[in-house]
Amino acid sequence: MKKGLLVFVIFVVTSLQAHDVIWVRDLFYRASLDSKEAENFLAFFEKSKVENTPLLLGYHGMAYFLLAKHSYFPHTKLDNFSTGKELLERAIRIDENNIELRYLRLSVQNNTPFFLNYG
Repeated sequence: MKKGLLVFVIFVVTSLQAHDVIWVRDLFYRASLDSKEAENFLAFFEKSKVENTPLLLGYHGMAYFLLAKHSYFPHTKLDNFSTGKELLERAIRIDENNIELRYLRLSVQNNTPFFLNYG
């Protein structure tokens, strides 16, 4: 546990590089399974600067989608969903040719109820 926390702090303090994207993907997978991990995943993005990297900005949006998934109250779900949608769409506008960002959006669209009109 302490080792994982140490690794988390080190990556928050340092800037993200290309090999760190693999680490972020791993965090994303773990966050999709557990609500505590989803909160840690969002905290990572809140403390780091990801605005200059479209892929990481997209994963920041996915962190909000995961919080929406794990939330109980409908208002909280909708707020997190809207924030995630905004961040993911901004990342796609910055890098329109990024297949991974488009795949992330597709996965959200396929699992979103029709009344949210994200399809």
